Amino acid sequence: MLAAIAIHLTIILAIIVPSFIIDLVPKILSDPASMIRVLCLVQATSGAFAAGLGIWMIGAWQLRKLKVYSHS
Repeated sequence: MLAAIAIHLTIILAIIVPSFIIDLVPKILSDPASMIRVLCLVQATSGAFAAGLGIWMIGAWQLRKLKVYSHS
């Protein structure tokens, strides 16, 4: 699970973020109402949410495994 999140974050940081900044940001600023740009922003937001959820799941799983917290 940790490897999957690491690969996911590596792809996000190495490919998706630079291409988003280089290509899409200038187009969004010039025509923010275009449907393809709105869909790209929705996809980027959901991808960031998925990455954050994966990190949260790994953290919760590791805390449970280490028995750092209790349900008392």
